[in-house]
Parts: sequence; structure tokens; C-alpha cells
Amino acid sequence: MYTNIDIDDCIARIKGFLSTIWDKYECKATEEAMEIVMRNNRMRFGDLIFRQTCGVAMGMSPAPTIANLYVAIYEQDHIIPLIGKYLMYYKRFIDDGFAVWLHDSDPTIDANNWIDFKAICNAMGLSWTFKSPRKKLIFMDMTIKIKGERLVTMIYAKPMALYQYIPPVSSPASS
Repeated sequence: MYTNIDIDDCIARIKGFLSTIWDKYECKATEEAMEIVMRNNRMRFGDLIFRQTCGVAMGMSPAPTIANLYVAIYEQDHIIPLIGKYLMYYKRFIDDGFAVWLHDSDPTIDANNWIDFKAICNAMGLSWTFKSPRKKLIFMDMTIKIKGERLVTMIYAKPMALYQYIPPVSSPASS
């Protein structure tokens, strides 16, 4: 996600947002700092130095905040208004999102709503990957299931998870 963010769009979107919550004198320093950080990122590879011209540099401290704010501003204007129309619930953590989809009783309308939702999400300039609506999925380190009217969660461990600690079940006292 970071490296695919359009720098000019990101700066403009965040500046526009800041101007709605601060007066122009309070946000000037933040805007100037963001411009410097985003337009002057350098990286070293061996004995070569490169200037990054696209995206937010993943290694810089404000990268997660900038990327998260960039997407959140878009969500506030375009995705959150869909709650109640297509979505019962919607949350995102950096570049992973989770939503509870409201199905339409007409399968054709439902399919069109799903296509519209994906188009709205991808219209921001980033291309998101979607899984089709389902009753069970793995999201981050959880398995989430819909059982009746409830969401049921369980901890999920990836098959290749390398535990860097001794699990409590390995203790003779737990036997």
C-alpha cells in the first residue's frame, strides 16, 4: 500500500483534511514537514543512493500515520456513507479491512452492489484485493464466523507460524 500511494494526491488530501480541523497557521508547519518528508526520501542500495518518486517510504517513522490518514480521509467521504446501504460493519487496520455485508434479497441487485462497493473502494487510486462475501474468514490472526445473529471469533495460527516462545501447553503442569 505505502509504495502505491500517489504523493501529490496524498499531500493534497491530507492538507485539505487538516484545513478543516485547524486554522491555516496551526497546520502550516505540519504541511511543510509532510512535503519535505514525502518529496525528499532517499534510500541506499549497496553503494547507490536513490530518490523515491512514488509512494510513501515504508521505513520512515511517519509512513504508517500518513498512509492510514490518506485512506481514512477517503473512507470518511466515500465508504462510511455506505454503512446501512451495503455494510453493517466496516473496520480497517492499515491495509487489511473487514466488513459485514448487507445482502439484498434480489441476487442481481446484490451482485451489482458488490461490484459498486469494490469500485468505490478502488476509486481512491489504490487497488484493493477482495474476498467474496462469506460466512467464515481469516482476518489477521483471527477466524471470524457468522453464527446466527452473532460474530464468533477464534485465534488463528498460520500453519507455518514459528513460535518464538514456549507455549504454556508444553509445561508438565498443564498435562
